[in-house]
Amino acid sequence: MLMHHLATALVYQYKNEEAREVYEEALELQAKVLGADHPRRIKTMAEFSWYYRFTGKFEPAERLLIDSFAMAKQVLGVTHPETRKISSWLSGMYERVDRRPKRREFLIQTLRDDPENPHALEHLAGFLDVETLQPIMEDGERSESEWRFTSEDPGDDWNLDAFDDSSWSQGKAPFGNAEKPGFKTKWESRTLWMRRSFQLPERPQGRLVLRVLQDDHSEIFVNETVALRRQSWTGRRYLLIYALDEAAQSFKPGLNTIAVRCDNIDLEGFMDVGLYLESVDADDDNPVKAID
Repeated sequence: MLMHHLATALVYQYKNEEAREVYEEALELQAKVLGADHPRRIKTMAEFSWYYRFTGKFEPAERLLIDSFAMAKQVLGVTHPETRKISSWLSGMYERVDRRPKRREFLIQTLRDDPENPHALEHLAGFLDVETLQPIMEDGERSESEWRFTSEDPGDDWNLDAFDDSSWSQGKAPFGNAEKPGFKTKWESRTLWMRRSFQLPERPQGRLVLRVLQDDHSEIFVNETVALRRQSWTGRRYLLIYALDEAAQSFKPGLNTIAVRCDNIDLEGFMDVGLYLESVDADDDNPVKAID
């Protein structure tokens, strides 16, 4: 384990040849002591790929990630956090080398095996263009977006449809604490809770896509059902992310509610979200389920 951390540190210090030697020695030792398919060795294999990425050698990096991903699925299972992390790294590498068709093919297969893989739901939605989506409830960058919000802990039932938020403040999204053009309501606390209700004349058709701006961690509920839990910021830009299926299926004619919590861990904090629909074609190969 110490060798694994040493190799990673050497990569970040640009001591590439030393890092390669340590990684190779660690893998050999782990195979002898732990076994070739031990979870610790799988993790080392995946992280060895970063050495090759840093040195511009993408073919061996791809091989390591493909092999470690296959082993992780078999040993740990498709929904294990380590398996999902390796899937994210492989998808990211395909983006880095501009292999978009390969990346899309990989993400589609990943979601067929693991429909709730959060990295794949985000990465596959990155192929979408918001201009082609049908808005259900637009975010604050694209339209006036009025929310109820509070910085005081509202208790455990804050995300329920029947929760009374009438005492909360009102403000327009995006919310933020930085001097960034576009922020419409100032947010300076560690945690922000937001709620908004909207009417639907009928149950929508299509795949539910979130358009999210956040820093740092968020959880988003639609009609009391988790649509997204996401760690870390979106990089001061909006990202399109497919919602979890159960939340997508929760829409109903009449009044619907979205409830959001965002935790600002350090420095800047901001939050905004909109809801959109992607139409579904008959010959569509996308495994993300549509609202039925």
